[in-house]
Amino acid sequence: MKRFILASLLVMAGSAWTQDHGFIQLDTGNEWQSFVGTGENAHRIGGGVLTHVHSYLPRTSAAVSQKVLLDCKGRWIARITAMTRLVTQEQFSAPTQEAYARANEQSTSELPDPVALIPFNQMAAVFYAASLRAKVSNLCASAMPEPRDIFIPMPSDPLDAHGVGRAYAMTGLASIHGNEVTYWNRGTDFTLEKKLRSDGSPLLNKDGAPEHYKKALAKGHALFKTKVDCKERKSALLQITQYDENGQAVSTSEGPFLPMREVRPGSSAEQALDIVCALYFDAPRL
Repeated sequence: MKRFILASLLVMAGSAWTQDHGFIQLDTGNEWQSFVGTGENAHRIGGGVLTHVHSYLPRTSAAVSQKVLLDCKGRWIARITAMTRLVTQEQFSAPTQEAYARANEQSTSELPDPVALIPFNQMAAVFYAASLRAKVSNLCASAMPEPRDIFIPMPSDPLDAHGVGRAYAMTGLASIHGNEVTYWNRGTDFTLEKKLRSDGSPLLNKDGAPEHYKKALAKGHALFKTKVDCKERKSALLQITQYDENGQAVSTSEGPFLPMREVRPGSSAEQALDIVCALYFDAPRL
């Protein structure tokens, strides 16, 4: 009975999502019913748009939420967060932007993996991808301006000898001068922790090995000002500011620390350059 009531609430809420909360329905071609945030529920990020896709399956009352980044020309899609299962009645019956934002931040100490820009034609297995691509132009036209507090996960530094790595996320507003893009990266130190099931046993991947997540260390963060040349495929670090655990700046170092130099193929610097240039310069390499 409870599942039936929740499913009924979701079906009735479908039109409300569109009418009252700035969501439009996607044609999934299957039992799932999906909605994508538009207008005030979406934000432009360079030449792309950042929004949420929320899906539910009335037959089982299963519901999931995912943050996605889309190219406004319909060339690629990037999933910012893994599917987050919505489990409370409030989240089922109150499809507000705030509720879904909370759903996407349930694991606050878990740092997301870096975005991967995937051509839409390689996303056939994602049931809402084709319908989403058809609506990209309208999503971009109606989205809110780029916010200063964006959070786009970037490639991480590997673990050091003490088992500590550094995860990066693009934040702030980027500036463009010709072929060059200057942007800010927020760096957070992390350790790898095993994912656990509800009974405390380790979660295993398809090969039988334990799955891990990046757990942020509560000891402040750093902001890195970086410049990339999208045509020459070069980059340089311009400034580093260290912050304590309370968010207060404690030191700033001015660069450039090295001259602009070509990024090494296959490196995290090349991956970061590809993401930044795909968003802010019209020459993505996919």
